[in-house]
Amino acid sequence: MEASFVIYFHPMRLDNLMQTLRLLHEREPALRNCEVILVCQTKIDNVESPFPNTVLINLELESYQKTLMCNVGVNMAKNPIIVLLDSDRVLPVNYFHDVIQMIVPNQAITTRYMYRLCVSLNDISFLENKLNIKPACLHMADHRNPSNVFGEKNMFCGNVVMYKSDYLGMGGMDERYVGYGIADNDMTQTAMNYGLDLIFLEATEFHFWHEGNVVYHNKILARDDWQIAMAINGLRFKYKWGLKEQRWIDSLILRVSKNIARYDPEFVEQFLALKNQ
Repeated sequence: MEASFVIYFHPMRLDNLMQTLRLLHEREPALRNCEVILVCQTKIDNVESPFPNTVLINLELESYQKTLMCNVGVNMAKNPIIVLLDSDRVLPVNYFHDVIQMIVPNQAITTRYMYRLCVSLNDISFLENKLNIKPACLHMADHRNPSNVFGEKNMFCGNVVMYKSDYLGMGGMDERYVGYGIADNDMTQTAMNYGLDLIFLEATEFHFWHEGNVVYHNKILARDDWQIAMAINGLRFKYKWGLKEQRWIDSLILRVSKNIARYDPEFVEQFLALKNQ
């Protein structure tokens, strides 16, 4: 079965993207002729992809908007199966080939485990499986746990394989989410409501190290403004799904509320408007 990879990125993460493409090409020999759709948040003239069937789309967005980038990429995909892949990930050898062979409609598949690297590693470390990563250099994300409570289960962060028809049938990702965070959780809940079978395979995804920066209105957000932008998305998520309590979002909203004076006035206005609904 043919599949299309949709990989979204910002040019400041080009090094991560190139490492992802190189390792994907080396670790998935059966998929080297597959369609790869690269969706750039801003604009870049060219990406030297090792995949001959690569399409580059420049959206020239002012702010990070994964939702829009995914929707545009999926709509461009020519194949019945899509792989949504962050531009800074590496998966086990032949992982995507095996998943593409097994998946059927009405399923979405990802890895059960995801580790974020706290140091930079070269391609050879992954190709030869000589990771030798000290525990202190890894951070395990637990939001993949399928037993997590409402809103914390996350199928759409990092990698997911599904049928294009299912993605479109759900209505795609909600483009009201701008900036980092929460949109993945929202799409997971949308998939659950749609009736998709969410499958978390016993496999591990690694998240490459990179600077923690998010672009909003053509500028890199300070850490504080990154937090309030995420809190705005959290409020939108709570209201959309009628949530009274959501522990990690409520904790973020409380932290932002207590330190409201330190944030950019533009974000404060949006945050208070949502919070006081």
